[in-house]
Amino acid sequence: MDITTIKLYKQTKLRLDNLRFHKRDSYDDILQRILNILNICRINPEKAKLKLISIEKYRKRELRKKNLTSSHKSSAPQQNPQSYMATR
Repeated sequence: MDITTIKLYKQTKLRLDNLRFHKRDSYDDILQRILNILNICRINPEKAKLKLISIEKYRKRELRKKNLTSSHKSSAPQQNPQSYMATR
């Protein structure tokens, strides 16, 4: 597979970043997803709309999961290493 470099405005990059499902999504993954939806839209706009709705639901679900895990981590009691050593 050949790989190339493209120039993007920073604003465009930020917009692409906001379309990531996962941290590991590459820009190619994001662009492939966009192009796939555009192709569906040409053939069947209603199907493309449903695809966008399902993507948005997925993104919201993942965001909720992320927020839950980060809130659990931040609410976990922090133990002072010095107090741990003092109890030993």
